[in-house]
Amino acid sequence: MAIQTGLARVVKDGSSFLTDKRVGLICNPTAIDLEYRHASRPVRGAHDMKLAVLFGPEHGVRGDAQDMISVDTSKDPAHRVTRL
Repeated sequence: MAIQTGLARVVKDGSSFLTDKRVGLICNPTAIDLEYRHASRPVRGAHDMKLAVLFGPEHGVRGDAQDMISVDTSKDPAHRVTRL
């Protein structure tokens, strides 16, 4: 029996409570799947839910914000969704 992460299970099998819902993903730069893709990619590609917003820590969803610099609301360039 193979071990699956929660991310892999939700993306592969979906979830009845996420079907046709807008999803907010809380993530940081280390949030990756088994193929080393940022977690936002497989969630964005899931057929039964819509990635609406990314929530990230102090240094941003992708870790591209400098230390001690505030991160404002912006559009994620890869998925064109709001990131906070």
